[in-house]
Amino acid sequence: MIEILVAVALIWLLVKAIGWLLAFIVALLSKFFAISINVIKIFFLGLIGIALGIGVIIGIINYIKAFVSRINPYEYYVDYSRKKQQYAKRKSYFFGPGFAQLRETFLVAWETNIEKVPEIWRWWDTSIENINNEILSLVIFLIACVFKICCIISVVVTGAVITIICAVIHAVILLFFAAIIYAVFGITWLIDRLYLKTHSIRALCPNCQERIVIPVFECSNPDCRAKHTRLVPSAYGIWHRKCVCGEILPTTFLLGRSRLRAYCPKCGAELAASDRKQFYISMVGGSSSGKTVLMTAFLYEFIKKLHNNSEITLEIPEINWNDFKNVGKWFTGVADIEGTEKNSTSRMYSLLINSRNRKIREQFSIFDIAGEAFNDSTLGKYVNEQQLAQSNGIIIVVDPLAALEMREVAQREGDSIVGATEIDPSQVITNFVAYLSHLPGIPKIGNKISRPTAIIITKTDLKGVSTRISRIKIKSEMRKNPGRFRNYIEAQDTLCEEFLQNNGLAATYAAIKANFSNAHYFPLSAMGKIHKGEQFDPDEYILNPFEC
Repeated sequence: MIEILVAVALIWLLVKAIGWLLAFIVALLSKFFAISINVIKIFFLGLIGIALGIGVIIGIINYIKAFVSRINPYEYYVDYSRKKQQYAKRKSYFFGPGFAQLRETFLVAWETNIEKVPEIWRWWDTSIENINNEILSLVIFLIACVFKICCIISVVVTGAVITIICAVIHAVILLFFAAIIYAVFGITWLIDRLYLKTHSIRALCPNCQERIVIPVFECSNPDCRAKHTRLVPSAYGIWHRKCVCGEILPTTFLLGRSRLRAYCPKCGAELAASDRKQFYISMVGGSSSGKTVLMTAFLYEFIKKLHNNSEITLEIPEINWNDFKNVGKWFTGVADIEGTEKNSTSRMYSLLINSRNRKIREQFSIFDIAGEAFNDSTLGKYVNEQQLAQSNGIIIVVDPLAALEMREVAQREGDSIVGATEIDPSQVITNFVAYLSHLPGIPKIGNKISRPTAIIITKTDLKGVSTRISRIKIKSEMRKNPGRFRNYIEAQDTLCEEFLQNNGLAATYAAIKANFSNAHYFPLSAMGKIHKGEQFDPDEYILNPFEC
């Protein structure tokens, strides 16, 4: 019985020991497998990490390579702007090409990432084929496949994210500098316009009389001469614009834009200057009234007077050289004076006046309007509205020989009446005012035009005229009637009005009184002198009423 019990106990202990051993083996195997799984997990996580790193590196490298390959945006940028400048070589980097470069760089980097996929899949193929151990080769192949798949996913996904991040960084940098450039552009443009505005700088077209803020400028390269419109701070250059010929052109007044030849954008005529305050006078009068002769005398004496002023320098614009050569010839009698033809609408004579200290820079112009244009009130057919609406002053030339009474007096005095105007001055004034009154911007007091107006009674070199109205006659009346007039201007205006009323020109006087509130009278000789040889003085006769 004891032996049986001992045997059972031994069997039980043996079973227990086997159980403990099996439990130990299982525990040991479990721990081994857990460690193995962790090792495998760490291994594959490492592979994934390496793949992610490769994706990041490839994404960055591809973006850098794409940027370098598209480093010059002008090779592929196309300007589709509606305001494209025909003769500007190219837009500034931050006004289009820079953003085209950003777009191209992003697209090339993105495409390069995709193109990397087949290349990644071919990694290590040759190395695996050279391994003789099939099991090792299979293991390495499986590991390589997993790694390649991870790399491909990383390059496609992570590379795309990196490309987007790089593009965003690129865009932020681009926008930062673009904002600075746009601010500089805006300030430069504003300074240029404010300078032109505050100094009242405009250009004046001699052909169509358009007043122009920004003319068309010609390239300074004599072999190019391309015409540049809107030569201002813009997308084609803030301070300078490059012409298609390579010439660098200034885009602001302060940088010397006005030194370029300028042309009217409306009719294409060359301009006298583009850097001046404009002061101009319109001359009104019937044909053969002595208007052109009077203007010739004025310009001749005015130029001579300015040449004698040490504080003033005078320039004759290149477009007026021939005209002013003719002025000298006309005044000295070398050549016959040419009247303004109706078909030419008007003739503009300009002088560029500068003071030594540069405080004065003006273009002084006179528009000699063809006398035939005043035959009716449809003056707009022949004269630009701006010329009349914006002129600084008006000169109305009255030929006393237009009155039958004065022609008879002239004949009795032995004066020639050849060339007397055939148009009634009152009709000239009526037609002129009828047209002028409908123009916008005409200054008025009540129904009267308040613009400074000089009424010039011409041909006082004729004896029949000078004995009735002249400077000598006016001074004589002032001496005879010391209390009648407050000053010479009042005496001159009063006696000229009386002359018109008493010598067959009452209708002319009435037209002046009815339509002009700021008119003064000046008896002159169209030949620059009066009877008895009194000298013509431009300041006394014309300029004083038109001081600006």
